[in-house]
Amino acid sequence: MENPFAYLEGVGERTTLNAFSFTMLVIAALLIFFLPRRYAVLPLLAVCCYMTLGQLLVIMGLHFPIFRIIIFVGWLRVLVRGEFIGLRLNKLDRVFIWWVVVSIVAAVLLKFSGDVWQNRLGFAYTAAGSYFMFRCLVRDFEDVEAILRGMAVLCAPLAISMIAENFMERNPFAVFGGVPLIPFERYERFRCQGPFEHPILAGTFAISLFPMFAVLFWDRFERRVAGTRRMIVGLLSVSAILVTSYSSGPFMGWLVGTAGLFLWQWKYMMRPLRWGVVFMLIGIQAVMKTPIWWLIGKISVISGGTGYHRSFLIDSCIKNFTDWCLLGTRHTAEWGPTAPLPNDPDNTDITSQYVLECVNGGLGKFILFVVIIVICFKRLGNAIRALEGVDRSKQLFFWGVGCAMVSHLMSFISVAYFDQVIVFYYLTLAIVSCLTEPEYLESLASAGSAEESEGGPSRPLDTAQPAVT
Repeated sequence: MENPFAYLEGVGERTTLNAFSFTMLVIAALLIFFLPRRYAVLPLLAVCCYMTLGQLLVIMGLHFPIFRIIIFVGWLRVLVRGEFIGLRLNKLDRVFIWWVVVSIVAAVLLKFSGDVWQNRLGFAYTAAGSYFMFRCLVRDFEDVEAILRGMAVLCAPLAISMIAENFMERNPFAVFGGVPLIPFERYERFRCQGPFEHPILAGTFAISLFPMFAVLFWDRFERRVAGTRRMIVGLLSVSAILVTSYSSGPFMGWLVGTAGLFLWQWKYMMRPLRWGVVFMLIGIQAVMKTPIWWLIGKISVISGGTGYHRSFLIDSCIKNFTDWCLLGTRHTAEWGPTAPLPNDPDNTDITSQYVLECVNGGLGKFILFVVIIVICFKRLGNAIRALEGVDRSKQLFFWGVGCAMVSHLMSFISVAYFDQVIVFYYLTLAIVSCLTEPEYLESLASAGSAEESEGGPSRPLDTAQPAVT
């Protein structure tokens, strides 16, 4: 059987920077160091959008894709300019740190080797480096809006390149290595991936931004303020990326995230709605002959994806609980319905972030992963309640961030984040962390109250909404 990932052979064994990628690296490094703080993270996000992992700087066996080098330069900026001063760790930050630490400790205790140590250090560097860099550089709504305006522009050329990839049947990013020249094909349709390691990850990138673009567009459209056209460009671009990726997992994530946006008018009824979903799942389980997670495989029959593989992975993970619960496991060859990986006969293809958390750190890492998500939703809910009757615009944005989180949760079922797309997830977490600080919310509420007392808010409030329950 031909290896579908043959294009990756040899990648990572030596430095592969070419002239173009080196030039892009230098420009991005200069920009992230000298741009105003509000725009400083955009060079890192641009590199994640336009550079594959095939461009590597290898130093003493350590692999540094371009985005990791930019993270290093970003931290030089933060330290030189003292932009870390004033950063106070909140509960989300501390749990995030423990999540990273447990991942390293569990992996090393399970199997101490140079490869494992290098892999976990790379994970920790990317996770903590990008997340806390965002925490230092992103401080308020104006910063987040500037980042999203910039991302709307950055997504447009990427969308055009993926449309071209679909029609020309050639991936223009293949010149950088790490991605195939000819796109994957399913049911006589090409699955475009651009600079990302897999089409599903390209679609995941799109749905991670769609809800935030949507709420900013709607807010500006209602208030008739500048920025509407740019958000339209962003929405059209990420929609094109999602469609050309032709992946059912991201599509389901987009569907759920978009449904969440339409629930904005019923935001105060989310508790009974959540319990309704729980009881619905219990009812479905009562009439199913198999566990509820096999429903993923049944849905894929309609959507055309490989949901059976995901259901099989979840089922194997639960059945082998004792094998991984303490520190994780290094043997998952029998967990999947297909043959083990060609380059790793001890393991199968883990196409679920939830299962990967269990494999890479045991029950402790999985619990911390879930706790991070729970804290994010609690902080977003508290922020929406704190701004009730004061600032509907920012309430709407918090709701959009929550929908972006939901999109990630759905995508986690179908793919494990193994390339630069993980940076956008860390950006979402950092946005939640910095914008939901109680002191910052109090300042927003005070500013909104002062504006209302001086002449009313710039737009009508939802006075017809019931009280928060």
